[in-house]
Amino acid sequence: MILLLGATGYVGSAIVRELQKQGIEYAVASVRFPLNEQQFVRLLINKNIDVVINCGGYVGVPNVDACEHVDNKQRVMESNAFLPAAVNNICKNHNIQFIHISSGCIYNDANCERGEAPLMQFKEDDAHNFGFTSAISSWYSRSKSLAEHLLQDNAIICRLRIPFDGTTSSRNYLMKIINYDVLLNATNSFTYLPEFACNVVHIAMQPYAYSFNLTQPGHLNTQQVVAMLNEKKLINDKLYFKSIDEFNKTVAAPRSNCVLDVSRAIKYKLQMTPIEDAMAMAIDNLAYTINNK
Repeated sequence: MILLLGATGYVGSAIVRELQKQGIEYAVASVRFPLNEQQFVRLLINKNIDVVINCGGYVGVPNVDACEHVDNKQRVMESNAFLPAAVNNICKNHNIQFIHISSGCIYNDANCERGEAPLMQFKEDDAHNFGFTSAISSWYSRSKSLAEHLLQDNAIICRLRIPFDGTTSSRNYLMKIINYDVLLNATNSFTYLPEFACNVVHIAMQPYAYSFNLTQPGHLNTQQVVAMLNEKKLINDKLYFKSIDEFNKTVAAPRSNCVLDVSRAIKYKLQMTPIEDAMAMAIDNLAYTINNK
């Protein structure tokens, strides 16, 4: 039996849909820090849980700049780092597999900030250069980085990066691009959310002992995505920041821009549609949804 934490969010809801599609038995729960360990253990035992998937966390509303507010900083660390660590410790003690949904926002590449081809593609075990010990980072990225360090023992970490799909969700990267007035032309990895959910469920059903970068093979910059949206008449020409420095003056914290290496996921034959094809599918679905409202 799978226990899903954070089932109502953008990512968690996609995993719920995939579990239902495959007819896999699951339970959901909402937990907070400090974790009531006795209550959580009873839940694991009563539901006969053998895998816990954590999709929970605090991402900030309307965006990650909210994580920089002094009133939110403790909540960010508790939700994104300390709570997953507490759950992981219980899972380890009860021989339960723990899968933690993480993010590629713990890396940054100067070339990507300029919309150019990446200097490198970051592997699962590469040191974080935009994390909790970095001189330049965001509080959100620091919390995600700290979580990975705390979870090195027992947990399988599944990283996504800039999730998108064909829905009108405000969390969908494509909707953000449509609605933002001014854009930064940056190069990034992206995660097609339906495929990500399928891969996470597959990993949960296997005896893997590895963490995975789960982004689409390849990369795109913002201008390329805008051109694809423009072909479907979902967007007009956009204004762009002249540089990363100009962009950083408009936000509370710098943003990560990077490309992840997905050779491990490809080796294990996970569903890995190239980014150009996955983005085209999502944009086609989004155009259909918007035009048939």
